[in-house]
Amino acid sequence: GPLANAHRLASVDLDSAGFVLAVSERGIPWTVDDYIMLASSYPFRRFASLDLCVEQAVAHDRDEVLDRIARTIQINRACHARARDAGIVDRFMPVVQGRRPDDYLHSFDAIADLIPPGQPLGVGSMCRRHIHGSEGLLAVVEMLDRRLPRSVRLHLFGVKGSALPALATFGDRVASIDSQAYGVAARRSALATGRSKTNRFVANHMVRWTNRQLDRLNEPAPAVQHMLDLTPAPQRHSDPWAQAIASAR
Repeated sequence: GPLANAHRLASVDLDSAGFVLAVSERGIPWTVDDYIMLASSYPFRRFASLDLCVEQAVAHDRDEVLDRIARTIQINRACHARARDAGIVDRFMPVVQGRRPDDYLHSFDAIADLIPPGQPLGVGSMCRRHIHGSEGLLAVVEMLDRRLPRSVRLHLFGVKGSALPALATFGDRVASIDSQAYGVAARRSALATGRSKTNRFVANHMVRWTNRQLDRLNEPAPAVQHMLDLTPAPQRHSDPWAQAIASAR
């Protein structure tokens, strides 16, 4: 029924609900067959694989993180097989999961053969992630940018708007992002003002949110570590001061 709202849109993507679903339902409340039936019911531009996010609120220790990554790999393969049977595999978007940057590489290696030509790779567990730090959003994207084939583009789930100027430095590697920030803002605004949260009310919030993000793309982009033009360190020097500078480089 709600898909009737999409009849005038140029394109629609389908996501499997991710973090909110994991917190509210403690798992995926429908089968792979149910999900592929939904994906087949509308000409989506692309639909993401079912996946199991690994944010701290969901996966509390390292063993659970690794278990959810392994099960996400299996679910990707199950969704791909059902999508092939349904004749919609060309619109399938695999999803990698991880807590650490190298987790995503392991996940990618296991499903690299599932990416249809022209479709991006979904990168999960982004919505609660800090922008900076060794496990931050930029560290993950930087690792994938360095290690993945150049033909693989990324879709980032739930990215903070404040990260957009930095993500712009990766050029075409990031194909797209999504966010429910406008929906949360609409819910809070409706509650605070006593208004009904109609589709039009939410759509107005979405337009304002989108315009703010487009403005952010015009902000100066900070340098990312791998993009700094550093010369290779020279050989060891007899002069201690010269050697210290070489080591710093």
